Amino acid sequence: MDLYNVPIVSIACITYNQENYIKYAIEGFLMQKTTFPIEIIINDDSSTDNTANIIRDYVDKYPNLIIPIFQKENQFSQGINPGVEFVFPKCTGKYIAICEGDDYWTDPYKLQKQVDFLETNVDFAICSHRMQTLYEGDDNEPDLSVQNVQKDISTIEDLAQGVIHIYTASCVFRNGLIEKFPDWFYQTPAGDYSLHMLNAQYGKIKSLPDIMGVYRVHRAGLWSNNDTVNKNEMAAKVIYLMLNHFAAPVNTILLKRYRYQCVDLIRCFKNNEEKCKYYSLRLIETNPFFINEILDEYNQTLKEILDSRSYKLGRRIVKPFRYLKKILFKPRLFKDYSKTI
Repeated sequence: MDLYNVPIVSIACITYNQENYIKYAIEGFLMQKTTFPIEIIINDDSSTDNTANIIRDYVDKYPNLIIPIFQKENQFSQGINPGVEFVFPKCTGKYIAICEGDDYWTDPYKLQKQVDFLETNVDFAICSHRMQTLYEGDDNEPDLSVQNVQKDISTIEDLAQGVIHIYTASCVFRNGLIEKFPDWFYQTPAGDYSLHMLNAQYGKIKSLPDIMGVYRVHRAGLWSNNDTVNKNEMAAKVIYLMLNHFAAPVNTILLKRYRYQCVDLIRCFKNNEEKCKYYSLRLIETNPFFINEILDEYNQTLKEILDSRSYKLGRRIVKPFRYLKKILFKPRLFKDYSKTI
């Protein structure tokens, strides 16, 4: 390979059945104006619509720029992460920019701005930016809203707390920070957040104020198609898988966040005994002293209710804990569900 043409940025794109969107993503890649070479790697996960043919048309026009990967069988449905398994290994750039096939970039200088920052700030691992969100539905016209301003500089602790959000299509990170993806990563239902957490171990996170892309919310979207409860369950699973795999301060944050998520899910599934049992046991598993803590809090809450006679408030506060107290005195449940721990 000509050393003068070694790409500085590898654009990593995964797509599946996005014939109505993939053109916008690719055009966003091609519009980039940079002082350095780039490469575009697109993985089509065995689409059943016209997505693959659209990619082939672009490959014919830009054979030295676009590197296609056409899967013969859908990999995601087999529990395989196409980005990690097929796209990232082909990325030869110093940096990797991610954009899925249904999102797109709107600023021709996006990559130049992000690379310029990372080149001059070696203590940063990730550079992101603000995005617009395009809501699409059957019953209403597409609507664009602007993402709220995020912290200028963040750390892995902020990311672990969930106080910042990195849109996948806004992310550029240093290639090669992760020597080998850990086993737990392949079980996570939300690989982008886990990827950001792994990269953030090696540096800070910069959020540029510029709005340089569009995140599309539509019915076929993997994340946007889920309701709030399902999203919360997915988020809880991601956090659970990450427990005990990061430095102690970060793990402490993750543990606290996971416990709050479990309590929220117990409240959501108050009429689902199986789910309540599961998340109650997860709470006890992640905190050996949880039984004493929850009973103390429960009893204190009851005392406040009796003192204030604010029963309406009491019902709202006590409800998430009522089931927990109930199961604590039914040892057989631990026998039945011990295999889930």
